[in-house]
Amino acid sequence: MHNVRKQKYSAEQLAEKKQLEKGKINAYNGLSTQVNQFRREGKHDKEALDLNTKLIKINPEFYTMWNYRREILKTGILPNLEDKDDFLDGELKFVQECLMRFPKTYWLWNHRKWCLETAAKPDWKKELAMVTYALAKDERNFHAWNYRRYVLAKYEETLPEAHRGAVKPKEFEFTEEKINKNFSNFSAWHQRSKVIPELMEETRQGKCTDEKLVKRLSDPKTFFGSELDYVKNAIFMDPNDQSVWLYLRWLLTKPEIIYPDISTEYHIEVVESTIKEIAELYEDEKDCRHCIYWIVFYTIMLYELKKQRIPEAVGRTLTKHIGDLKEKDALRKGQYEDWEKVVVSAH
Repeated sequence: MHNVRKQKYSAEQLAEKKQLEKGKINAYNGLSTQVNQFRREGKHDKEALDLNTKLIKINPEFYTMWNYRREILKTGILPNLEDKDDFLDGELKFVQECLMRFPKTYWLWNHRKWCLETAAKPDWKKELAMVTYALAKDERNFHAWNYRRYVLAKYEETLPEAHRGAVKPKEFEFTEEKINKNFSNFSAWHQRSKVIPELMEETRQGKCTDEKLVKRLSDPKTFFGSELDYVKNAIFMDPNDQSVWLYLRWLLTKPEIIYPDISTEYHIEVVESTIKEIAELYEDEKDCRHCIYWIVFYTIMLYELKKQRIPEAVGRTLTKHIGDLKEKDALRKGQYEDWEKVVVSAH
């Protein structure tokens, strides 16, 4: 941590520390050997579960142990219980404790899913609150966002038909809340791109119950424009963040998702104005690689939409930008060379 003096150890203290760590490693290896032996023997009783629990508490990322744990529960524990859901609720609490230390471990989220799908009466509303809390602790945890999509779908299925139309509007608001808090939240932008198409469809079918949002979505052209303005404002706030540029790409390469009747002429108009705005931003942000990257990307796209060859003067500008990109971003050199071929062959 900053401003914290690093502790110095004497030779004797270092030797003691090393011996202690060696003891912990030996104990862990011995426990791991024992639990793996139990699995080979097909042991699925409480003793196996207890040792499995002890091992997972030390190392929750040991995915094989989560697989074995489910074997134990399915074969040796749950069949003998009268109240399986009560036991599984305790299992969820155990996973929650592990998630507090390892919130980005896939196996933990996967085990929660298994617990809920195994329960007779899973509480999806409670689970949604749990994942909302997890995102409050780490708003960019993509494991939690992926899991949230799963939970939302399950929660919606449990609701009466008349109440389902309120779920996605609330999620749309949730993404906005997270984005407004941090424009760099790629997962929130991604979630927004997942929710919007579903909201558009629900609006067309008359299922969305949020009247204010229905009014916005019922005019696809205006809503499409408002989303463009929203993300462009974020770009101007922080042009060096990749998240906002990727959401803009989603809007401009797949506009029909929001605006099904978009004409080619209007699409061209929007792309042209976007290129102009990025070029203006680039005048103030000469070190911003994203600006020149997307100028090239959208200019190539523009002439593909127009079904025209790239004019020679435009091609020279693009070639210069591509040269700058190759210097600043060597990892994508292959992509830039492909762009060069497109530009050269087009004029």
